[in-house]
Amino acid sequence: MNMLTTLGLSIESPLAVPGASNYRPESWPPPPDWPVVIDAQGKVISRWGDPIWRLDPWAKKALTLNFGDGPVKKSATPISSKNANLLRIITGWWLYGPYGARGYRSLKTRFDQMRRLFVLCEEAGILASELSHFPRVCERIADSTTLGHSAHDHLDTRSTLTWTPDPHPLGQAVGAQRRSFALLV
Repeated sequence: MNMLTTLGLSIESPLAVPGASNYRPESWPPPPDWPVVIDAQGKVISRWGDPIWRLDPWAKKALTLNFGDGPVKKSATPISSKNANLLRIITGWWLYGPYGARGYRSLKTRFDQMRRLFVLCEEAGILASELSHFPRVCERIADSTTLGHSAHDHLDTRSTLTWTPDPHPLGQAVGAQRRSFALLV
């Protein structure tokens, strides 16, 4: 079975319907011009490669996900384009993958927590996909009060996709719990 046929936009919104142009990506990850968010008139609000995804049509208020690879803003720490693309893949999986985010609030909460992890990786000068090779950075994550407990729960995300780092350094850093940290690349 083709994995793409199992993907579908999970957000609970009247705009998230199987016939919508943003409902199911034709490839994974989608191309930069893939429409992630569209409004009721079918106008594209945010595309996959945009530095900021505006969730306004789903939230019915101003709500954004800032991946950090666009113009620098005081409210968002910059993230390299390579790490921002990894963060897009994770966020996209939360939107389109099995057990996807049903509400915009849970998506925003997951995103904000995961983004903090990516900022720590940026500060260490590493790609998030290489995190398992840097136990000291993993220790910083475990010690970080900025991530919060539920961010560590999100590190337990599992995927059938290609890249899964060695879970042991991160698992030890998160209190010797066995965790499987899968980034969806």
